[in-house]
Amino acid sequence: MKKVPIDQLVNLSDDNSTPLSRRHYLGASQIGKQCSRELFLNWRWCFPPINNSRLERIFELGHILEEQIANIFKDKISGVDLITHEKGKQIGSSFFGGHLQYHIDGLLNTKTSSGLHLWECKTANQTRYKKLLREGYKKFSPEYHSQIMFYCGALKEQTDLNISDEILVNVYNKNTSEIYSESIEFEPTIYEKLKDKAQWLLNLKEPPVGAYRASDYQVKNFMSEEERGIYTGKFTPGSVNCRNCRFSKPDIKNTSDKAIWGCLKKKKLLSIKDQQKGCFEHQFIPELVPARLINDRDMVYQKDDLIFTNSPASETGDDCFTSSEIAFLSRNDWKVNDTRNLKELRSEFGAEILSVEANE
Repeated sequence: MKKVPIDQLVNLSDDNSTPLSRRHYLGASQIGKQCSRELFLNWRWCFPPINNSRLERIFELGHILEEQIANIFKDKISGVDLITHEKGKQIGSSFFGGHLQYHIDGLLNTKTSSGLHLWECKTANQTRYKKLLREGYKKFSPEYHSQIMFYCGALKEQTDLNISDEILVNVYNKNTSEIYSESIEFEPTIYEKLKDKAQWLLNLKEPPVGAYRASDYQVKNFMSEEERGIYTGKFTPGSVNCRNCRFSKPDIKNTSDKAIWGCLKKKKLLSIKDQQKGCFEHQFIPELVPARLINDRDMVYQKDDLIFTNSPASETGDDCFTSSEIAFLSRNDWKVNDTRNLKELRSEFGAEILSVEANE
């Protein structure tokens, strides 16, 4: 048996992660984020899927620690029932045809108070935990606070349950295993604003202006090179799919919860598999292309001295480029000769690149 050095095993453990699947809906847990552009780009599958072993472990650890706290309620505190699942599924529901969905951590029945209390559990490192102790939950994370406001309001609106206005949050210190607890009052005006924000976002045909500049720490520290390029408008999305095509449209008025999408060009409904795959007729949402649109009928753009068309793969003119070829151009300083070499391959073999990523 061939021996593998220990240092290679360590590298393997971090280099062989599998990209996490994309969310098919806008998550209410994120609706409180400061930047609507970031939300839009995620929901429209413009950013690459998460492919980072460390982040995967962080997510998994969060689930494990949440289960630990849930077990304290279930096994060690008498007179309290914690409900985390209903019919084997996490409790939750959706709005706007299933395009906005939420799933709660649990409901507490204390048996001494009227109504069920929304329960939310988070984790934090020591630095963040100290901030939480100083400032309280709302200032510690306005995003987390918005999340529980939405969950509580949605449960009140959509269920017949007697939901209390008093919410319990727990935060687990990952360094010391301390557990923070706070009772927070529901604020219905915040819930209504968040729901309106979600509806506005789902109706957008183009990405809104970002809340962050390229030099802001949210961009520099928490986005990859690829994500930064897309967020700041330097790159198009690297993945060509139906979500970032100008012909796709979500049906937010549908009465189902299936998050239905359709193609305006082909006049057909799009399955999740269809959306992921995309097609050779793809044309980017114009605002995702880092060039000036000068003809919105034929999708003609100008980038400095270069004038080009975002065209289907069937069009082979010198200045006709597919979405994938434009993605390649935007990551290669708009060196057209390199892209024309790709076009020759496409013409010869009847194929095109459907995914492009920056080298990091």
